[in-house]
Amino acid sequence: MAGLSLGLQLGYWGALPPGNTHVEMAREAERLGFDSVWCAESWGNDVFTPLAWIGAHTEKLRLGTAVAQLSARTPTACAMATLALDHLSGGRMILGLGVSGPQVVEGWYGQPYSKPVTRTREYVDIIRKVLARREPVTSDGEFYPLPYNGPGSWGMGKPLKSITHPLRADVPIFIGAEGPKNVTQTAEIADGWLPLYYSPYRQDVYADQIAGAGEGFEICPTVTASINDNLQEALYPVKAMLGFYIGGMGSAKRNFHKELMGRMGFPDEADEIQRLFLAGDREAAIDAVPDQFADEISLCGPKDRIREKLQDWENSPVTSLLIHGDIQLLRTWPSWCSESHRPTKAPVQLGSRQLRAEGCLLRRLRSVLLQAGIGPVGNPHGHGHRPVGHLGRGFRSAGRRLVRSPARALGPAPPAHARFRRTAGAELHCLVLTAGYGAAKPGASFRLVAG
Repeated sequence: MAGLSLGLQLGYWGALPPGNTHVEMAREAERLGFDSVWCAESWGNDVFTPLAWIGAHTEKLRLGTAVAQLSARTPTACAMATLALDHLSGGRMILGLGVSGPQVVEGWYGQPYSKPVTRTREYVDIIRKVLARREPVTSDGEFYPLPYNGPGSWGMGKPLKSITHPLRADVPIFIGAEGPKNVTQTAEIADGWLPLYYSPYRQDVYADQIAGAGEGFEICPTVTASINDNLQEALYPVKAMLGFYIGGMGSAKRNFHKELMGRMGFPDEADEIQRLFLAGDREAAIDAVPDQFADEISLCGPKDRIREKLQDWENSPVTSLLIHGDIQLLRTWPSWCSESHRPTKAPVQLGSRQLRAEGCLLRRLRSVLLQAGIGPVGNPHGHGHRPVGHLGRGFRSAGRRLVRSPARALGPAPPAHARFRRTAGAELHCLVLTAGYGAAKPGASFRLVAG
């Protein structure tokens, strides 16, 4: 795709587990050249277990949580799951976090819902300390003090440092934020943002809030895709989702999804959806969802219409579309998507071609290397693996590094070795020495160019 990658959004389970469907969809997405796959949690399945299962059946897809709820686990427990899955997947993990809402936090997790923005910052700070592993982790924050010395404490807690060395100290952290303060903070402290609703036609809604984002910041909204020559039928799943979230995912006093719809230009319609839903008339609530709003945040309708709409997304700050649909949609995607938006089975072409790392080179380099069949960075003497940030330091100092692909969860794999050499400007030459996963072959060479 030209500047806009694709992810697969699998969401959370319903009343029954999906069986092997999600694995099949993830493998199909990987075959098509999708960049990532994402799982979610609400008050049923957890988010890490399905993602680990999918990771064991794929090789290149980045693995994201969208989102892991803060109240489901302490920040250190979340960091433990993150570093474990990052190791098992060969450095493909993206940690997406979210606070959820008061109904879930207080009703399911039995915790008070207070100061979500402050709590998010504290949570992210502790996770980064665990992954950095520079020193025993301490925190004097309001929500997650480490060591704990409050009521009921034995006074015997001591600062600890993770026994297991993380594969990467810079695992990307994304945040699912809705409120203006949370979005603004996300642009400051996170590597990416997971908007619940985003309209490429209303970029001004978030423009000021993401103005402080650093280079390489990723914006990845979930977008329902539905191909149908009848636009009303295509929009119905989107309107049904909006009717439930805006009408019922929150209380009559406070519903963050309803408030977001209001900020996006539909305050009266949002009030009416909630009124109908809470009165028990769910079908009327769905009918009350404006077609315009449902259409702006989705990819629905005939194939030609969706091709045109993809151009509008290209002209927005969005970096990746997390496609929510069924396996049939995935299988037909290349047949109707325009050439410039079509994923390729070989996302990285080797040879003389320049490979452009979108935004910040260091944040995108790992994904590019994985797609080329080269795994996480190891040191020149083969003593374990280092995060891609080490390659960045070597890059800046014109050093050379050896890249190796670790054993996969399904068994040992042939390593891929490559030698890097800095050239003029922000270029990095790579010579593939031995083959591993993916398209890289011995003797192949290519250039990485900072975007």
